[in-house]
Amino acid sequence: MDIDPYEFINIITAIVAVIKFGYKLNNIALLIYFVIIFEVFFSYFYAKHYGNNVIPYNIFANGCIVFYFHYYFKVLPDRKNKKLFLYLFMAWLVFWMYNISNYSNASIDSLTYIFGMFLILFLIFKYLQNIVYNSAPINYLIKSPHFYFTVGVVSYFTSCFPLLFLSNTLILDAQVEDIYQSILLIGNIFLSLGYLGAIICTPKEAPSTTSS
Repeated sequence: MDIDPYEFINIITAIVAVIKFGYKLNNIALLIYFVIIFEVFFSYFYAKHYGNNVIPYNIFANGCIVFYFHYYFKVLPDRKNKKLFLYLFMAWLVFWMYNISNYSNASIDSLTYIFGMFLILFLIFKYLQNIVYNSAPINYLIKSPHFYFTVGVVSYFTSCFPLLFLSNTLILDAQVEDIYQSILLIGNIFLSLGYLGAIICTPKEAPSTTSS
């Protein structure tokens, strides 16, 4: 069983989280444990048994959207916007539940993921807008777990966004799929480094990711 570089980074992040927080799980640590269980173990054995891991990957990728929404929804100060984002998220959730019934081992659910990530990007925009509006100092950004988490998420989506529309076509061509996987690998490395930075910057005495 091969371990990709970003999976190795996630394992390091999990170790740091255990050393730092012990059994007190924060949101990012919980996500990291879930990522490791899925990508290092479950995905490997599912692909070995069924030939590929498309179905669990669809569930996993969109499951991350649910976590990202929870993460940024907690730090969004504007109550009016919170209500709007909550309605949009519920609409997306219904859309995802509908698409789950059509999942197959031969189709990547890129449309649901793209819609979900656009919602997350809007939340991130509101988060960054709030930082600029409040003239947050550089020292705040350097020490903020939200900042590193955001850089990781945005870097990943930026790297893979152009390919998501063609993902179901690209995976049919072995040569092109290798390029596709290489680009995703780079995006995953940035995402995993964002997770690591967020864990390192989360205060030990206040493990909740909603703390700045």
